[in-house]
Amino acid sequence: MLETLELKRTPFHERTSRLSVAQNWRRWAGYMVVGSYDLSLDHEYWAIRDRAALIDVTPLMKYMIEGPDAARLLH
Repeated sequence: MLETLELKRTPFHERTSRLSVAQNWRRWAGYMVVGSYDLSLDHEYWAIRDRAALIDVTPLMKYMIEGPDAARLLH
């Protein structure tokens, strides 16, 4: 039997859900995120190409490097 897991919402969920005309949601690393905002991917493509775009990367892995040798380790 498959267990249903509740998907997490990103801190931007409320805002992105209002902006998404398409309401096209997808799973990404345990989160529910917008897959596309417009009904036409062409509109999104041209907006990204000619202007600017933001993407909610909450589901991406993040690492906290701490300690006295952190800077040296990263260089």
